[in-house]
Amino acid sequence: MHYLRAHWRGEHSLAWAFWVNFAVPCCVFGLLASALHPPLFEDPVLFAVISGGFFVLFRAVVFVWQVGGLLRTCDVYLKSFGHVVWVWAVYGAIVLALVLAVAATFTMLQTGLGLYRVAQRPPPAPVVAPYHFAPAHGGTWLHVSGDIAPGITRDLEAYLAAHRSEFRGVVLHSEGGSIFEARGLAKVIQQLDLDTAVDVSCRSACTLAYVAGKHRYLPPGATLGFHQYRLNARAQMP
Repeated sequence: MHYLRAHWRGEHSLAWAFWVNFAVPCCVFGLLASALHPPLFEDPVLFAVISGGFFVLFRAVVFVWQVGGLLRTCDVYLKSFGHVVWVWAVYGAIVLALVLAVAATFTMLQTGLGLYRVAQRPPPAPVVAPYHFAPAHGGTWLHVSGDIAPGITRDLEAYLAAHRSEFRGVVLHSEGGSIFEARGLAKVIQQLDLDTAVDVSCRSACTLAYVAGKHRYLPPGATLGFHQYRLNARAQMP
């Protein structure tokens, strides 16, 4: 406490008061303020408590003690030595430190507000694939339904790799989709020597997967839908 009172009263030398009591602690506090930002603290409540305590202790208490004592030390230095150059240099350092402290505080407030906004956002909706796999007919067939969309070949291949011994074939129910993914399904079905069947309907690109089966089944009431092959471009006739 005696040391704190001595600085506050301006009893230290100007060099000691500036470097030891002001400059070095300001640098340390600046590093601490930078460490408070994410990813160290990502919870908005915890960030508000820690940053608020930091502001009160180091900005509102310690900084006032530093500057108040340093200004009194400058007054004593002027009366004793009269060298105004060093005093003005100290004043400039105080102004710079004040500007940096305000900027750091503003950045801290922005960070806290950003964390709060992120915490208030609703969780993202789960991504639901437009296709679905499920065991069928006592678990001996795999029912594949929905759109033949990007990713279905990869997912079907992974699913069958994990359950290969359980299925003799796939039951298809789709209105079509990507021709490239349909070719991928056909390749997987051929490589694994699987049978194919239709549940309700198999149309457009789905038929490529159907005809790839080792044995193909079309129960009564189920339908296949074919259409003329087409490209999404118009040919230019000479």
